[in-house]
Amino acid sequence: DGDPAAAAAAAGPKAARVDGWPSQRYPLLCRYFDRQSLHCSVLGVLLASPEDALLQHAGWLRKRMCSSRGGSCPPEAASAGWPLSCCLDCGAGSLVPIRMDWPLGDQGVGFGCALILED
Repeated sequence: DGDPAAAAAAAGPKAARVDGWPSQRYPLLCRYFDRQSLHCSVLGVLLASPEDALLQHAGWLRKRMCSSRGGSCPPEAASAGWPLSCCLDCGAGSLVPIRMDWPLGDQGVGFGCALILED
């Protein structure tokens, strides 16, 4: 319970922002954890600005999650109701939940952070 931004701030320092990065966007390593197989796979690198919310990138994330399963996306994957949860990987086994609908920068997500998604 509580504010994810406060939890992220308490978990450690924000990742440094790099001046001169094109369009104020930074790379985020996105991984997917499949609860059924207990397998974690790399989805790819997402370029996002601090003002972006992950929901703005949900189509790309869902498509990559489906392809990591080795198949095409089921019809429900295209709907807005397909559940996603996400955590910021703070290292050493420390995960901080983040909200899909809040700006990334407000939640302590910065340049080069790693995100773990699950459905």
